[in-house]
Amino acid sequence: FTLEPRFKVFGADIQLYRALGVEKLYYQMGSTGTDTDFIDMNTWLVSKLMWEPDLETEGLIDDFLEGYYGPTAAPHIKDHLREMETASLTARGHALAASNANWMRFSNMVVSHNALKLAMNA
Repeated sequence: FTLEPRFKVFGADIQLYRALGVEKLYYQMGSTGTDTDFIDMNTWLVSKLMWEPDLETEGLIDDFLEGYYGPTAAPHIKDHLREMETASLTARGHALAASNANWMRFSNMVVSHNALKLAMNA
C-alpha cells in the first residue's frame, strides 16, 4: 500500500536544496500506523541521498527492494510502485490519501494487487 508515491522526487529535491545553499535538512518521514507508505524505503533512500545527492534514485530503489524483499519479489514490488506512480500522475485535482481513493482507478488497483500477490508468492 502506498498513499503518495513520492520517492522519485527526493533526489531532485535534495539537489535543489544543495543548489540553494541549504546546509541542514530534516525530513519527517511518516508514522508507525497503518497509513505508512514504504517508510523503510523512503527513510533509507533519503538518508542515502542526503549523503550523496547525485546518486541515481532508480538504482537506489532497485538496491533497496532487492535487499529488503529479495531478488524474486523485488521486481513485483517495483511493478506495484510503478502502478501507484502512474495512478498518482493521472490524479490531477484529487487528494492522494487513503480516505480519498478517487486518485486511483480500478485498473490501477487490479494491477497493483496482482503485483503484490506475485511478490508474496515469490
